[in-house]
Amino acid sequence: MTTSSKTSIYKLAVFLALLLIAGYQLLFTDTFAQTSSQIIITWQANNFYPANYEGRALVTPNSPVVLASELLRNNKLVDTTQAMFSWILDGKLLGSGRGLKEISFVSKKQAGDNHLVRVSIKIGEETFENSARIEVSEPVVVIEIKSPSREIRAGEEVKLQTIPYFFNVSSVRDLKFFWRVGNAKEESEGENRLTLSISRSQDTNQKTLQVFSTVQNKRNPLEFKNKTVQLKISK
Repeated sequence: MTTSSKTSIYKLAVFLALLLIAGYQLLFTDTFAQTSSQIIITWQANNFYPANYEGRALVTPNSPVVLASELLRNNKLVDTTQAMFSWILDGKLLGSGRGLKEISFVSKKQAGDNHLVRVSIKIGEETFENSARIEVSEPVVVIEIKSPSREIRAGEEVKLQTIPYFFNVSSVRDLKFFWRVGNAKEESEGENRLTLSISRSQDTNQKTLQVFSTVQNKRNPLEFKNKTVQLKISK
């Protein structure tokens, strides 16, 4: 056999080997894709926020949180009514049981911390697991001003409104609202709305005016949040 013939046979053997490996990888990948499974973990904080808020409510200290899970196989939901669920919260068993795809807890961590949630689903001889982290945040207070430029003119009025988010109450009636304007030494308790005006007789050499707002949970005085806004004063 000539050298050129040996070389041709060698190249053919290498080509067939590469083709076989590629075919095996394609078959393995396709088989894996057809049997892939995934657990989706979702959560929802049950606290107070405005009706027009479209985002997800943040978890704050003492918020009730509902956890839920779904098992997907080949991008389709799997019936888990007879599956055994085990929920682990921060390394401790939260609950377990057949068909327990939803469970709840109350956050006892401070803002800036987080919860680690793990769920295990056993169906027959197969066990599937996944985990998720849930951040703990502070309540949020926003002061809305009926003046895009945040400016108040002498002789005119400007309306402010405090909007609370993620307090652990069921209604805005469960919250206290306090206001302090400028250098006032004491806060005044009232509603979440405030109307400000500067009379023309007042000294308007001052260029800015700070308005302070505090929102406090009536049932839990330790749950409160402060917010400050600065207004421009013009003559």
